Amino acid sequence: MPVLDGADRRAPAPGPDGDGARRPTAVPVLRADDVSIRFGGLQALTDVSVRVEEFEIVGLIGPNGAGKTTIFNCITGFYRPQRGRILFKGEDVSDLPPHERSALGMGRTFQNVGLVKTETVIDNMLTAQHAAVEYGAVKRINEGIELCRAKGDTGSRELLQHILVQEEEHVNWLEAQQTLLEQVGEQGYLAEQIKES
Repeated sequence: MPVLDGADRRAPAPGPDGDGARRPTAVPVLRADDVSIRFGGLQALTDVSVRVEEFEIVGLIGPNGAGKTTIFNCITGFYRPQRGRILFKGEDVSDLPPHERSALGMGRTFQNVGLVKTETVIDNMLTAQHAAVEYGAVKRINEGIELCRAKGDTGSRELLQHILVQEEEHVNWLEAQQTLLEQVGEQGYLAEQIKES
């Protein structure tokens, strides 16, 4: 069973505890236990376990096709493993979709960055802004509409309603993209494996 546990292989990183060493927390920030996933006839991961403590940096090294991206996709919710579980800050997130894991504070970057080329840099950056604020964008817009109603400000209310419609369309588009990713995930993985061999 592969186990990736940086705490067992190296000294603690320097920290603020007086003696210069950070102590592992009682609950690791990230833990994957016995994760296994199969794509058709290909067993991509078998009983992979990962444990990352707070402030720890862990590298994942291996040849092409070893399952590095697959374990990240399982951890972040883009793939659902057939066995095993994923815990983030002690909470089992195995059944949560990527956007809910993101709302808990889990983030990732991708090997191939996909920007919307027809949008500005700011628009691309704002695409995920909702994950960084403590309220939902739609909720905040609805609050703005109610405030405008209370003040009798119809022009601002119309603008906020227009923004709300655009936001709902954006959410629907994101949900459609997630469904598409799930549908082609297996095919894309297999195509990538064929291309690399």
